[in-house]
Amino acid sequence: MAVNHITKPACIVLALALGACGTQGFGGESDAEAIDEAILGEADNSDPALTTALEDQIMVDTDLAGQSNRNAALPNDAVSGQPVPDTFGASREMQARAQQAISEDRLLSAPAAREATEEDCGNCDGASAARGETTLGELASDGNSGGASCAAGDVTYSLAYADRMPAAFRPYPRSEIIEAAGNDAADCRLRVVSFRSGADMERLIDWYYTRAIRTGYSSEHLLRHGDNVLGGYRGRDEAAYYIIFATQPGGGTNVDIVANNGR
Repeated sequence: MAVNHITKPACIVLALALGACGTQGFGGESDAEAIDEAILGEADNSDPALTTALEDQIMVDTDLAGQSNRNAALPNDAVSGQPVPDTFGASREMQARAQQAISEDRLLSAPAAREATEEDCGNCDGASAARGETTLGELASDGNSGGASCAAGDVTYSLAYADRMPAAFRPYPRSEIIEAAGNDAADCRLRVVSFRSGADMERLIDWYYTRAIRTGYSSEHLLRHGDNVLGGYRGRDEAAYYIIFATQPGGGTNVDIVANNGR
């Protein structure tokens, strides 16, 4: 069976363009407090389990830690077979809360994907950091998230950046973190992370779609070179995101996320 190629987020500009394609979820800037409250807990909606699952610190699955970084693309095209240090620990309780939220149908359903056109992205030639086909630096430099502009050498590789993603786009609970990178310069405030999850793709797409909508982003679901992409924009702070999902052999999902306005 042929393996699909994840597209480069050269089209992170897509996320910026999506802001003009209509918004879904929260409206104007007067909703800022409601947006902030939604990501902190949806307390008024009595949904503490989903809130906690969405906002808990990300974890590295210790059961998969020995596989971390296997054949991952690193700076200077180096390929590492060494595991990523276990810096985050693991929480089965957190995973249970996430599963409970999903089983109780408290996630929104992402719209059906449509085929991407050149208008959406004119330079998507397909390469995946999660599959070791490119580096996170290349992913960052190929894109333009929220006005950020980074050359490949400008990002710093560190697992710490996985925990400094914008709250809506932190890695899915108990994922295997492959690599993370970022840049805190004023003109390049990007966060990039690649990870693998045992969760199926539909669940992950709905998970991130829910997080995006509930925090005031627009969100569009596209198919590009056989891979699923979510992208969107939030006007009040010029925040943008771009997420690429691809099935991995044997089950589970590879995910690359590029976003600005990280912590």
